[in-house]
Amino acid sequence: MALQRAIQRNAGLRRAAPLRRWNEWFPYEPTPVSPQLQPYAVEMTQNQKQMWCACGKSQTQPWCDGSHKGTHFKPVAYFPRWDGVHLMCGCKFSGKFRPRCDGTHYLVMMDKHTYAAGGTLFGLCFVFGFVATFIFHP
Repeated sequence: MALQRAIQRNAGLRRAAPLRRWNEWFPYEPTPVSPQLQPYAVEMTQNQKQMWCACGKSQTQPWCDGSHKGTHFKPVAYFPRWDGVHLMCGCKFSGKFRPRCDGTHYLVMMDKHTYAAGGTLFGLCFVFGFVATFIFHP
């Protein structure tokens, strides 16, 4: 009975949800903002502590400026082991080697440009199949 009343109540409402990626509406997992998809090449000195921005809202990327207040993110402390250029994650989705870049930005690019990634993957598979058939056909 309650189900029928709910259906009647919502029958006149038109619901046209815009197409959005899952991480824009999924309420249980906060996702960081990706200020840039490529890594930041940063000159650093050994054992100098840096606080890497994990939320992506900082104006001084890739370093934290306190813009994460009110979010579920906290900055990550990083102590470089050597002097020189370090590649710091720009997409904010690095996993195991956080805050260093681990190549996850390629997956984020594919998520943002799904059709282009699908077309590229199809083309690569087609070319591989064509070449493999040419090589291995008796």
